[in-house]
Amino acid sequence: QGILFENGCHVARLALIFDHCQIACGVRVLWMRAGWAERPFGLDAYDVQVHDYSIRAASPDDLDGARALMLDTVYHDFGTGYVPRWHADIIDPAAAYLASPRHTLLVALDARGGVVGTAALDSRGPAHPPNPRHLAERYPSGATAQLRRVYVRPEHRRRGLARRLVHELLAFAAADGGYHA
Repeated sequence: QGILFENGCHVARLALIFDHCQIACGVRVLWMRAGWAERPFGLDAYDVQVHDYSIRAASPDDLDGARALMLDTVYHDFGTGYVPRWHADIIDPAAAYLASPRHTLLVALDARGGVVGTAALDSRGPAHPPNPRHLAERYPSGATAQLRRVYVRPEHRRRGLARRLVHELLAFAAADGGYHA
C-alpha cells in the first residue's frame, strides 16, 4: 500500500505486514514500527512531544482557524499566495474534507483551543495536469489516499505535531480499507 502526498512527488510505501515500514519523504527516510494502524491513539513516543496539544477530526467550529492557518502557510511559507486551481479546498474545507466519510481534516489545538496544525486526507488522486500523466494513471481517484495540508504554525513546529498528524491520517486510511495507494 502507499499514500500519495499532496504534491504528487513523494510517495509513502507502507508495508503493514512487515516488521517495519518505510516512508520516503524527499531525501529523508523515517522508520517506524508497524502496528500503529491498530492503535491510532497509542503513539506513546510522540505523546510526550505533543502533550500540550490535542489532535482531533475538525468540526465546523474549527474551520475558520484551519482556513486561516492554511492561507498563512501558502502566503508566508510557500510564497505562492492563494491560487484557486490549487487551493479550492482551503476556501471550502467543509465540502472538501467533511462531506465524505472517506475524507478527513485533522486539527491540532493548543491549550487555549486555537488551531495550530492541520492535516487532511482525501480520495482524489493526482490530477493531470499539473501532475505528470503517469502519476495520475498509477494513483487513480477513489483508490488513492492523498495527504494534503499538513501545516503547523511556525511557533509550534519541532514538537512532533506534523508527525502525529500524519500518523493519524495513515491510521484513518488503513481503517477505511478501500485505499490501495
